[in-house]
Amino acid sequence: MVAKEGRVNSFMNPYALIDALLFVAGQEGLTVKELAEASQLPLGTVYEVLEEMQKEDEKSGIVLETFQDSYRYATKIEANAAIERLAQTPAMMKLTQAALETLIIIAYRQPVTRVEVDYIRGVNSSAALQKLEWHELIESCGRLDQPGRPKLYQTTNNFLQVFGLNSLEELPVLKEDISLEQAKDLLNFTHFDEKAQQGNLFDFREDNLETAKGKTSSEEVLRKGEEQ
Repeated sequence: MVAKEGRVNSFMNPYALIDALLFVAGQEGLTVKELAEASQLPLGTVYEVLEEMQKEDEKSGIVLETFQDSYRYATKIEANAAIERLAQTPAMMKLTQAALETLIIIAYRQPVTRVEVDYIRGVNSSAALQKLEWHELIESCGRLDQPGRPKLYQTTNNFLQVFGLNSLEELPVLKEDISLEQAKDLLNFTHFDEKAQQGNLFDFREDNLETAKGKTSSEEVLRKGEEQ
């Protein structure tokens, strides 16, 4: 649960604060500027913390990597085989409620960014996206041409095969007031027994959240959501 205390930063050391922000950001990562703005720490301090984090810890399976101008956490290459085995276990093969919700949103609003999925669901979706990628139900299809260049996600051909579709045009037409539970049933998700959250797939104002086709940046999505 995210603390709402406005002065929480003063009670947390810089390393722990940057660590928490990178964890929440997931695969998208954060730039130094974004980390500084969110943590309210000086740029110099952020750079020092990141440099310390990048010193390899032999006891850890997690490393801090850079891509373009961003930083993100990743697992060490040596752990790939174990991760692949984990992905094939019954517990991991079964899609969670979070993964189902995320898949439905991507199927109907693709291409879409993680931030937009988070906004619709109301929670962080990084783990759900990773699981769906493991199952090859979704894939990255480029990056949004906006600050931070967030990834865009779309469904895969495997998604069509799994759900018996020839094309996305065969997806059931959803009413504007349909719930995620009803959408799950329409997409033949009835064999999953997790209790569904009675959220609304379209539970947002259309003028506050455009699709990710170059119309709205992730920053604007967050800002407009806060204004509601």
